[in-house]
Amino acid sequence: MPKNKKQKNQAAVNTGKVIVSKNGPYLVSDALPLAKAEIVNDEAGDAKEWNVGKEIMVEDAYALCRCGKSKNKPFCDGTHLKAGFQGVEKQTENHTRNRQSLKQVQE
Repeated sequence: MPKNKKQKNQAAVNTGKVIVSKNGPYLVSDALPLAKAEIVNDEAGDAKEWNVGKEIMVEDAYALCRCGKSKNKPFCDGTHLKAGFQGVEKQTENHTRNRQSLKQVQE
């Protein structure tokens, strides 16, 4: 049993799930925490680290927008249905070449 509230919250983080629904939102369960975050860039403009900001209050289960058209971001409002969102990842030719090179190195 957790000794304090902080340990209890950490245990909840480790048991949560995120499911990618077909052509829909990310479905989050088990009260996974959610916070705003920004990318911090270095002097050259390259991504350096994440700056985690204010925590967003969430229910035990929630849906995160994946189509980018929700009026209630970061949460899904069902707009993906009207927008005809297709949640398909496409593999680029460069990505394919990189994976083939990696496979050859591992063999």
